[in-house]
Amino acid sequence: MVASEHDVAQLLDQLQRAELDECLDLMRENLVLLTPMVDAPLAALAADAERRQDDYLRGRLDATRELLAWGRAVGPTAFLESLNRREPVAPKASAHIEFFDLFLATGEPAFLDAAVELLEQQERDLPLDSGETRASVLYSLSVTLGARTAARGDANDANRAVTAAGESVSATPEGSPALAVRLANYASLLVKRFGWNRDPDDLDRAVDAGGRSVALEGRDQADRLKCNVVYADALATRYEVTRSLDDLHAAISAARRALGCAEVGSAEHSGAQQLMAHVLKLQARDGRDGARQG
Repeated sequence: MVASEHDVAQLLDQLQRAELDECLDLMRENLVLLTPMVDAPLAALAADAERRQDDYLRGRLDATRELLAWGRAVGPTAFLESLNRREPVAPKASAHIEFFDLFLATGEPAFLDAAVELLEQQERDLPLDSGETRASVLYSLSVTLGARTAARGDANDANRAVTAAGESVSATPEGSPALAVRLANYASLLVKRFGWNRDPDDLDRAVDAGGRSVALEGRDQADRLKCNVVYADALATRYEVTRSLDDLHAAISAARRALGCAEVGSAEHSGAQQLMAHVLKLQARDGRDGARQG
């Protein structure tokens, strides 16, 4: 179930009245407390305690804020282990990845907010010439913003995702094995943004980036599958706008290559089959409607 700010405010209120063991249980069971969703309710509670000059409540709220901020920084796994041991534990994985995985497991967009916040802070802390490290952070940020766009439908997130993805590609050194997937990610986000703005320039840029990603061939079959799927989708989407047979034929070829990269019986193979069926339906429609050569 997706939490509301009211739900979080009630949890915070319970934390201030609970004994230590109950507090720890509430935190273990409600990891949404580690997300930015707590910030406004915590501020409201602190303002109320200030008005009432309640020193005891102010102290508890300060301790709660510090603990939850620390948990947000180190990530859910280290936070939970620290609660169990009752002493700080060093993080074992990137906190933003853990928050992203929690979103995938629960559907709670607040976990994406936590991941975005961490990645934006990482990006701000890195020098502009940090090369591959900055490219990797920007790539992760673009993927996370893209997921949040799909979850919440925010056009600003869509724009930010495309910007981060483009900067990730620019910051990736030529010859990097990660370049193909980052180009494919950029192309995919451009196609998705086209669904919002209907700007044909986004499709042109997506086809260009997708074509570059396919030409690089990627690190392995999984990379080649992703690159060809994205390229085929970009071409098929542009075909539906321009009716260029060049785009349609190239989309069919890319979809066929994607099928060849996927293991038969896998979810990826099923997805590639659906993509091939889609572009073949476009071809059949072209036979009825008459597309123009472009």
